[in-house]
Amino acid sequence: MDVKTLNYYIQQDLRYADTETVVQANLIVKSTTIEDQRIFANQLSTHLGTVNDLFKSLTTINQNDFRDHRYQPIQPVTSIYRSHILAPIVDGSLLDLLAPFEAGNWLYIELGKYLAASGKVQPDNVFHPWVKAVQDPHLAGENGYLINFSRSLVVRLATQALNI
Repeated sequence: MDVKTLNYYIQQDLRYADTETVVQANLIVKSTTIEDQRIFANQLSTHLGTVNDLFKSLTTINQNDFRDHRYQPIQPVTSIYRSHILAPIVDGSLLDLLAPFEAGNWLYIELGKYLAASGKVQPDNVFHPWVKAVQDPHLAGENGYLINFSRSLVVRLATQALNI
């Protein structure tokens, strides 16, 4: 990947990551149990560590500091994503906020599975740490966050919303 393309990716993906941080903080705020808040807080901590490691790695390649890229103009597709995922914060419920966010997590996990299985992202690829991170069993495994907590929380919240 050439430096210009990598810089563009870093600039826009930092905005995605910042948006996901805002959503995760609001998941904590909108939760009604301390247990749920703790789980979301742990996920937020993991997210921040993964983001920090990824962007440090990516910017080391082109000898930049990722903080130099943070506030570049937001491009249309990034803006659309941000609007979609942030919209439920003001008036939405926890379920309204959780649904689009977890859909994104699921997409990342499935993309990571595909990339890992394809063998196209080798250890020398700048995205290799990310592919490994989204395949972490604590997130994507049978007993991971996405399966055991997130999906069960969506079912619990949907059941409550429908008064079933």
